[in-house]
Amino acid sequence: MARRWMGVAFLTGWLGVSASAHAQYLPAGAGPGPAPVPGPAQGELPPLPDGGQGMMPGPGAYPMPGGPLPGPYPVAPFGPPGVTECLPPNGFSAPPEAGEQPHHFYFGVEYLTWWSKKRLLPSIVNRGQFTDTVPGAAFQPTTQPVLGGRSADTSDTPGVRGVLAYWFDDCHTCGIDGSAFVMEESTKALRAASLGLPTDMALTRPFFNPNTGRPDADPLALPNIQAGGLVVRLPRRFYGGDLNFRYSTDEGPLSRVKWSFIGGVRYAALDEKVLIDAVTADLVGDGDPGIHTIIQDAFTTYNRFYGGQIGLESDLRLGPVFLTWTAKFAAGETTQTAIVKGDTIVLELQSRRTTVDPTKGFLAQPSNVGRYRRHAFSYLPEATVRLGVDFNSYVSAWVGYNAMWWTDVLRPGDQIDTTINLQAVGAGAPFTGTVARPIVPLRHTDFWAQGISFGFLVSF
Repeated sequence: MARRWMGVAFLTGWLGVSASAHAQYLPAGAGPGPAPVPGPAQGELPPLPDGGQGMMPGPGAYPMPGGPLPGPYPVAPFGPPGVTECLPPNGFSAPPEAGEQPHHFYFGVEYLTWWSKKRLLPSIVNRGQFTDTVPGAAFQPTTQPVLGGRSADTSDTPGVRGVLAYWFDDCHTCGIDGSAFVMEESTKALRAASLGLPTDMALTRPFFNPNTGRPDADPLALPNIQAGGLVVRLPRRFYGGDLNFRYSTDEGPLSRVKWSFIGGVRYAALDEKVLIDAVTADLVGDGDPGIHTIIQDAFTTYNRFYGGQIGLESDLRLGPVFLTWTAKFAAGETTQTAIVKGDTIVLELQSRRTTVDPTKGFLAQPSNVGRYRRHAFSYLPEATVRLGVDFNSYVSAWVGYNAMWWTDVLRPGDQIDTTINLQAVGAGAPFTGTVARPIVPLRHTDFWAQGISFGFLVSF
């Protein structure tokens, strides 16, 4: 009998628990008691417990009527309210810290040390024994080059570049950037001189004489006859800039690389000169003070590039360290200008007479003195690599390498014609003989510059 009553009690308890559990899954209003609190519609999120302040709720903050919440849990936004987490690393700086407003302005400065393609000069000064048929002329037994006949330029040039960028949106998707650089004006000087001592070799300025059809040379210094010297100066200025629109993609889920597509305009300028100043003086003999002569030749070229450009940039970040490479390709017109000037001043000390001829030097004669201009289609590609570190979300620093190549430019040494029909000082005729030489060949070449840089960037 006891066993029978125990079985009845167990069955009754099991039925009661089952009925209670079943009541929890009844639809609202289908059973006795108050209806459960309705949950959000499918795919919607319930209101945040903190009134929508954007903070991640703690455990148990959401009520659980009607079973688990439908749809995904909310993701805490990055930074201030209304800004979503869409600020991956970019090519200018790290994203702002949590709670900071996204940065839109970026300003950077770089110190540059660049090496450039050297200029070529023809033979400017030779030396040779006075006993040669034409001392210092080409193909004479003892002729030796002194100045020219090879590349001549400065080894490296310092400069500075500034960068300014602005992002239109918080996610750094669309923006504009501009940069400008200027290299310090460099002037290298080459010198040659002789006092005309009896033991000295002759210094001469070689050229090809079209009237005789043979190599020739004009005396600069001769032993016991004439002292003289010559200075060649090579000034150069190189500067430019670009302005671009930038579109950037978000980093991938499995990658820390951000890509940026660039399109804009570019400007570049290259100004170079070859300035040659020569002075000769007759050695005093028999009480004759002699003649002093000053001869100046100036060859100047200006190159101006105007074109459009496209580019691609990749930015890889591992914590505070970043590696960025940028490739740009510009194409457009280069306006080329060549200017040739020459003048001669003759001082006759005995008669105290001075003769000035502003149309003639030595390499500059009436046949090539003047201004010449042409237009050419050119390319100007540029590549940059930077390795740096973000000290914080405001300041970054880097070390980099930059290379630039410019096709179809004029350089002054290439405009020197060494075939010369020498004109008498003060002569009114444009030239004598049958050949109008020298000329301006407008010979073009390419130009490149490359080097290292050290820079920093500030964002705000």
